[in-house]
Amino acid sequence: MEAKRTCRAWRCRPAFPATVTSPTLSGASSGRLPRSCASRARSCKRPAAARPSLGSRMGAARARKATGASDGSAEDVEVPGLRLGDQGRRPEGHSRRPRGRRVLRRVRAEAARAGRAPLSGGQRPDPGARPWSRAPYNPGRMISRRAFVAFLGALAGCTTGRTRAVPVPVPLVYDDNGGLFITASVNGQAPIRLILDTGASRSTLATDYVRALGLPIRAGDPVEGSAGVVEAGLALATLEVPGLGAGTVDFVVYAFGSYDPRCAGILGSDFLRRAPFQIRYGGPALLWDAEAPADRIPMPLDNGIPRVTASVNGTPLPLRIDTGAAFPPGADAYLNLTISQAQQVGLTATPEKIFTATGTGDAVLELPVHRLHSLQIASRRLDNAWAIVQPRVGYFARPDAVGFLGNSVLDKLDPYFDYASGTFAIGA
Repeated sequence: MEAKRTCRAWRCRPAFPATVTSPTLSGASSGRLPRSCASRARSCKRPAAARPSLGSRMGAARARKATGASDGSAEDVEVPGLRLGDQGRRPEGHSRRPRGRRVLRRVRAEAARAGRAPLSGGQRPDPGARPWSRAPYNPGRMISRRAFVAFLGALAGCTTGRTRAVPVPVPLVYDDNGGLFITASVNGQAPIRLILDTGASRSTLATDYVRALGLPIRAGDPVEGSAGVVEAGLALATLEVPGLGAGTVDFVVYAFGSYDPRCAGILGSDFLRRAPFQIRYGGPALLWDAEAPADRIPMPLDNGIPRVTASVNGTPLPLRIDTGAAFPPGADAYLNLTISQAQQVGLTATPEKIFTATGTGDAVLELPVHRLHSLQIASRRLDNAWAIVQPRVGYFARPDAVGFLGNSVLDKLDPYFDYASGTFAIGA
């Protein structure tokens, strides 16, 4: 009785027949498999007791070839181009590539000789010590994970159009009245002074200055300030600010006035938000692209104007950041509150002082002043703090109005602004 035995592993040698005819499954040499199939003997379903070792089968094959005899127990299969006993052998000059456990054993042995843990990511040995390597070791092709992440970060930075550079101080003017000014140029003309004003959502030019430049003025919306509302127009011009470059700005135009005759307008948040910056009042100087200090708090935008939360007499209050609010520098810190905020922190007694001030809208205001028990911004506590209570005029007549921190407070903080990430930080 004949049975057919098929070895699925023979598919790795297409030139070898897929089926061998054998008179019996119990014969000592009932079919010879290629050497590459020996490791897959389980798939052949042949009893282990009837399966001779690979060495004995190949030795018998060589003996039969030398004597030209056959043991008669099985019919030899003639395969053109294949010498008997060469099953599973590779051509001369081709070494077999180790796989699986043999590779792991060699890696462990090599690691032991190199004095490191196997597969630990340490320094690779010389290629000559790794004959099983698929490709020669090329240090130029290797890159560390840290270098790769740094490369991706640099690539992402290229897409923003602005590269992070070493901050260069831009001179500011911080005068005895508490006004903060920066020098800029409009349409390439002679430099002028502008108030550096984070409390203004739009940049502004004086009507007389715009007319002197010959710029057309379009109709605009009224401007709401701290002391009233004024009619305004619009004018398109190119503004160049040191350290930040030039950009097109749609200026708000109205009868702007300043105690400094060299000042012709306001640099507002619409331009300041283009890059992170820090103000150093001691210089005074402005640093574009400055590194953020560690003492940070969230800074949401209120109609384009930065806002933070400060602790006033132990009560958290939302306050705008207004670098356009001038107050003579000194040891005391003055902030401005709405009437409702003043009541919220317990400022209901008779004020200790009365200030007179003007603002946008040219109204003259009498402002009550109260001493504060405590004032804290981020982790900084300020002594000698005072609160100026704003009457319900202009912006402060709105039910959602909030107070603000002016230069009298900010010059003790050296504040950092990042409009894009919504971050306010204290640098001093």
